[in-house]
Amino acid sequence: MDEVVVTGYGTAKAKEVTSAITSIKAEDFNKGNISDPTQLLQGKVAGLTISRPGSNPNGGFNIRLRGLGTLGANTQPLVIIDGVLGADLNTVDPNDIASIDVLKDASAAAIYGTRGGSGVILITTKSGQAGKTTVNYEGFVSADLLDRYQEVLSPDEFRNFAGGTSGSLRGTDLGSSTEWFDEITEVGVSQVHSLSVSGGSKNTTYRASGNFRSVNGVAKKTGFERLNGRLNVSQKALNDRLKLDFNYTTTAIDQQLGFDEAFRYATIYNPTAPIRSNDPAFARYDGYFQQTLFDYFNPVAIIEQNTNEGEVRNSIASFRGTFTLLDGLDVSASFAQERKDFTRRTYYDKNSFFRGTDRNGLAEQRNEKNLNDLFELTANYRKKLDKVEFSLLG
Repeated sequence: MDEVVVTGYGTAKAKEVTSAITSIKAEDFNKGNISDPTQLLQGKVAGLTISRPGSNPNGGFNIRLRGLGTLGANTQPLVIIDGVLGADLNTVDPNDIASIDVLKDASAAAIYGTRGGSGVILITTKSGQAGKTTVNYEGFVSADLLDRYQEVLSPDEFRNFAGGTSGSLRGTDLGSSTEWFDEITEVGVSQVHSLSVSGGSKNTTYRASGNFRSVNGVAKKTGFERLNGRLNVSQKALNDRLKLDFNYTTTAIDQQLGFDEAFRYATIYNPTAPIRSNDPAFARYDGYFQQTLFDYFNPVAIIEQNTNEGEVRNSIASFRGTFTLLDGLDVSASFAQERKDFTRRTYYDKNSFFRGTDRNGLAEQRNEKNLNDLFELTANYRKKLDKVEFSLLG
């Protein structure tokens, strides 16, 4: 059987493709603790760089294709999921992906215009197969550990250093031994559970899946819980001249966004300072030890006294109908609608020296609602003359 790759608004045999397209199938994906679809491709595509700034699981990934991009424009590749342009990667669970095709040359811009100037990532989700009903479950538990962090003076090293100074406040031995990085980090335990049901008949196939992911970061109070459901249905009629495809996915994400600033202050805060103190002077900070210096905050208090969280609700419904008018001539019409609601809430306790005191606390909430509709009508004509095959797309 000839290998088939997705080329944009159609497919082609791999041996017929002359442009720079890399196709990765599910069996070749990276395995293990994968929480983002882009991680499936790390190290698999020449010229594709995938990185995540920081350790926060909510931080997302930066994607770059070497040699592609437009000055002053978006340098992230265009993501297309089951034909839906610009779809959010959070709407597809890695366990639901059948293949990923990466368009890396000018063909991407030729098909998708300036939006494809930085390359295109085409994601095709799994579909049902005719035959008996198949039920599949996958699950695993994993742990993330902090490998290394910025080297700082230990409490004893700090005391030795402080003994040789003139006794400034930051160089004072405050009587405790606190490893601040140890106090604001933990083992990040994650779990994944995925259940799918698929099957169908000669003319109708379906696949339904549900995925739950609980991901905890190594920084305390960072991570997310994501619940994703997907339904793919295909129907053939009129002696296979008509094909109808319906895809629906819904995603709910609850995020603990944490405070990246805590790492900065863990680097500079006095390691002989205690986390908490019974001294009445610190009652105004809920008992957290706090030196009242400019831009100098107790890292543990930042995390424990304050809240930074978010919610994402996302859904995509898409419908495509393809009709063969003549041999070699297919006409397709598709409609897709994406809804995305985002809420972010940040609370600073009134007793928190970090942005809370002197203002009786602070609460911020930001809401975004987006609704995107996409309608496309295309015609594709393929003709083979002897050993030459050509196609026209409009």
